Amino acid sequence: MAYSSLTNIWPILVMYAIWLPRAIYKRRLILRPSRDLALAAALAALAVLSTLWSDYPMATLRASFEYASMLACAVIMARVTTVESFVKGLALGATLVLLALFGDGGFSFAGLFGSKNQVGFFAEIGAFAALLYMFTGARLRSKIAFACISAALCMPCLVLSRSATSLASLALTFAAVAALAFTLKFHRRIRPVIAIAALALCAAALFALFYARLDLLLFRAMGKNASLTGRTELWREGIRTALQKPFLGHGYHAFWIVGNPQADLYWYKAHETIGAGFHFHNMFIQAFVDLGLGGALLIALLIATTFYASLRYALKNGMTPTGAACFGFVFMFLLRSFVEVDYLGPFGIGLFIVYSILPRLADEDRRVAARP
Repeated sequence: MAYSSLTNIWPILVMYAIWLPRAIYKRRLILRPSRDLALAAALAALAVLSTLWSDYPMATLRASFEYASMLACAVIMARVTTVESFVKGLALGATLVLLALFGDGGFSFAGLFGSKNQVGFFAEIGAFAALLYMFTGARLRSKIAFACISAALCMPCLVLSRSATSLASLALTFAAVAALAFTLKFHRRIRPVIAIAALALCAAALFALFYARLDLLLFRAMGKNASLTGRTELWREGIRTALQKPFLGHGYHAFWIVGNPQADLYWYKAHETIGAGFHFHNMFIQAFVDLGLGGALLIALLIATTFYASLRYALKNGMTPTGAACFGFVFMFLLRSFVEVDYLGPFGIGLFIVYSILPRLADEDRRVAARP
């Protein structure tokens, strides 16, 4: 599905054919209602309802049903696969996506995507999934075949893509997982205190970094400027656009449409092809534009709840493969939320990862509670 824009609709139909029939699996209703699905269901419902006030109703209707169906696939995926199978699939999938880079006859590392950030994103996912798979209970041969080979391809592609967002978020994710593993060496009663103190320390360090303007040195080291290569201006434009319809928004997936004068103007200013993939490079601003204040709050609540649930699970159960995968991925996507839009669109690898975390953690909690 990574290259579905080049191969038309058939990869999406294959995805539906693989996962939607498993809505009933081993005589169980997999898509059963539960509390862990409430936020995702509310987002999907709001996206569909936004058809009623959308600037482009037909585009919103189609995209919102695609979004809801992909959320259903993500939930099914979380409930019928083990975390070991999931990270192995991510590592293998990212490797195949990156191998296809060399099929366009060039080595610019923009690849068939036409975007170095997308290359860096898949390389980041593949590298982290490969590391996670090394710490599962899989056999050594399987680890070599999937983890080592995936890491050997993903890490060079990540560096060569020069995607500052992917490099920085992966490094900070590794650091956060290592810090959590260190915290889990202490007694269970004092783990929450250490975790809260670590979060407070990180917040203070970030404040000091920006107050001392050391962020400018960091940006220059990553090849960025103070505007993050124009993103701050795009954020201002996004907020200005969202405030035109602050409560309901312009409609899900109804802004970046060919023929919308504002979207055409932004494409022109960014020297992008009209109709090329584009967004406001901020998850919460994009949700504010599409779904209004309610959508932005729902997205913020979803990522905050997922982060809390994954941290709570790890502090309670230790550094299991499930705890490491869920905490690491939600931390990665939390960081990326401020500069990218990875899990608001109807398709994309970010959607399958983020929306699968809460159902997976809820099922794991039920299994732990059921053990004698």
